[in-house]
Amino acid sequence: MNDNINKTVNEILESYSKHEQTCRLSEDNIINKSVLIQVLEEIRKLLFPGYFDKNRVREEYIGYIVGDRIEFIQYNLKKQIAKALKGCEKCNDLSYDEVMEKSEKLVYEFLSKIPSIRDYLATDVVAAFNGDPAAYSTDEIILCYPGFFAITVYRVAHELWKLKIPMIPRVLSEYAALRELTFTPVRQSASISSSTTAQAS
Repeated sequence: MNDNINKTVNEILESYSKHEQTCRLSEDNIINKSVLIQVLEEIRKLLFPGYFDKNRVREEYIGYIVGDRIEFIQYNLKKQIAKALKGCEKCNDLSYDEVMEKSEKLVYEFLSKIPSIRDYLATDVVAAFNGDPAAYSTDEIILCYPGFFAITVYRVAHELWKLKIPMIPRVLSEYAALRELTFTPVRQSASISSSTTAQAS
């Protein structure tokens, strides 16, 4: 590296030391937002099979596909929940094994809510379609409407929030708001009834 680059590197490293509250170096207890987004996309595929897959989903293989997706979600979400718990002051007294056991239990509790989340989203789709004369089909609502994407993420984040999982519900809610800038953010703790149009267009 030339002198200018060395100088810049040293200045950046100095800023790391100066502002330690903005650094998490050599720490395991920081959640990975990129992994959480991958998990969210797999959850969306569970919620809407055949809509967000790269290839056609064959009905005769759907059981295997669902099983594979649940394994992916369980493995990755468990790790992220464990990180969130270990970074939470309320869980400081828990051992590693206790944190992992609690994380696994929380993941399975969340996965058990997938059918009920689908029930809510089914009414959301119909409500959005009925409320928008310009919509061609419910497929258009699911695939194209930013508000419906935001509501989908909210439904997921809200279930995680009800399980008292730290930070992750907020990360997902803010991700939805940033991705769909035309939509007003919905807090994960908010209560939204079924059949909401959520200004889906």
